[in-house]
Amino acid sequence: GRATCFVSHAWARPLVEAVDCMAQYERGHPGTYFWFDLVCNDQHAATNFPFEWWCNTFRIGIREIGTVLVVMSPWNRPAVVSRAWCLWEMYSAIAAHARTAIAIPTAQQAAFHAALASDDAVLLDALSRVDVGSAEASKSSDRDQILAAVQADVGETVLNNQVRDHLRQYCLDMAVAVQSGTDAEALIFQGLLLHNFGLHDKAIEYYTESLVAIRAKLGESHPFTAASYTNIGSSYTSKGMYDSAIEYHTQALTILQATVGENNPATAASYSNIGSAYGLKGEYGKAIENYTKSHTILQTTLGESHPNTAIARSNIGNAYNRKGEYDKAI
Repeated sequence: GRATCFVSHAWARPLVEAVDCMAQYERGHPGTYFWFDLVCNDQHAATNFPFEWWCNTFRIGIREIGTVLVVMSPWNRPAVVSRAWCLWEMYSAIAAHARTAIAIPTAQQAAFHAALASDDAVLLDALSRVDVGSAEASKSSDRDQILAAVQADVGETVLNNQVRDHLRQYCLDMAVAVQSGTDAEALIFQGLLLHNFGLHDKAIEYYTESLVAIRAKLGESHPFTAASYTNIGSSYTSKGMYDSAIEYHTQALTILQATVGENNPATAASYSNIGSAYGLKGEYGKAIENYTKSHTILQTTLGESHPNTAIARSNIGNAYNRKGEYDKAI
């Protein structure tokens, strides 16, 4: 039959991984016909195709096939994002408006799911490795031509961002699929991933939905409700919308003062969040005021030698430094 799915994979990885990923895809899409280069292409003849063929005929072929399956292995350092041809294949799929599907070998899925639940820094590191400018190819002339074609078309930055967007969306979709717990918990988790991926507007949407759900279940005066306000405030801080951030962090502070009390590390963290927003806003006096309250609470509850107390003390010093009061900063 006619091919309905093109397989993008790195030759350096074991063949069994690509076969495993094709089997996964076929289970969800019965009757798929794969275009797999090692079987469909005369590898000796392919090396003689002019680069114009890859820019035109290949891209037309991708559009007609309709789907590109990317083999993401190893999941935490995907080989495909370090290979110029694989990035070109992914970009060709995007440019041809073909569907991009991603699969991780079965043997690696447990570790990937565990990272989704607890260690998004690993995912961020994997996404940061997408860089066509440093990607490699077996033939240096191929790499040079791919870079030249990318620069003439959309440029390296756009290509990198488009590929990252697809990988990021896959991670988010998987996070939704594997996340267990209440609706509010799932929303918070998804919001956290979006926040850490830099998608702050979308994160605020998820955090706001979780806030509504938590308030409906626990009421306004509950530490979990305060945590939801804090999440929204943190995303506003990252967006540079400091007034909105202060508003939400102050809501969280008010709730914590009423529920866990003034003399609690959670309340200290709330003061610190407010201080950070004021500092970024350039209102150093208010930043110092809130940082000092945080420090005082932590001295009492955790002790002077605790790392969090040291951080609070450092925050005060940094604010004085930015204010230009260097003697007090010291």
